Amino acid sequence: MRSRVFAPLVHDTSVINASEAATLAHGASLGRSTVAARAEILAANLTDELADLSMPVELVWGREDRVVLFDYAERVAERIPSVRTSWLSDVGHMPMWEAPDAVIDAIAAAA
Repeated sequence: MRSRVFAPLVHDTSVINASEAATLAHGASLGRSTVAARAEILAANLTDELADLSMPVELVWGREDRVVLFDYAERVAERIPSVRTSWLSDVGHMPMWEAPDAVIDAIAAAA
């Protein structure tokens, strides 16, 4: 069941423990579903504003993201003048769960 339910979120579903699974399920029951979030992200269409960002931006994205696809990350990165990217292989939509050390390293390198 874990693989079927959480496969859209993470490439490796074994990283989601029982407590995290319960939290995600509870959030989905409150309407905080991944599908709804993806729709909101895409509907907001803030890509035109990205070129106006003047601060450094570290964009960390899983190449296996099935919620907000990786090609969207590439398009976002192209529009941000001061972007640094960390593209994580074999990582899905939740890099902080699947590759926490890589996320920490990316943030630390950007600081």
